[in-house]
Amino acid sequence: MTSEIPAGALEGARTIFETAGLSGNRLALALDNIYKRHVGYSALEAGEIPVYLTAAELGELLGLTTHRVNEILAGAGFQEWEDDEWYFLDPGAPYAFFDANGLKWKSTIVDEIREWI
Repeated sequence: MTSEIPAGALEGARTIFETAGLSGNRLALALDNIYKRHVGYSALEAGEIPVYLTAAELGELLGLTTHRVNEILAGAGFQEWEDDEWYFLDPGAPYAFFDANGLKWKSTIVDEIREWI
């Protein structure tokens, strides 16, 4: 880990990620992961900018299926399936967000999921 990101690294990564179809929160999280590797902390977390992702988006980032992400989150006690929908439980509350499109997870849950893979 260094204290400086190589010149042009984030711009180059952004071009690659956008070409691969990333945008919005997914793009921000991918770029933040590069930032974190070089600087040692998340710029999004330091700036308290929440990035919320669906189980499908988390799966894309981690190379897992949506089903597997949901299994991991349920097995860890973060969520449960009820009435044809996922609901977060108390342990998942610090990470969870519900909007009109359903349950989403704060990007910091990625580290928790990695522990269960």
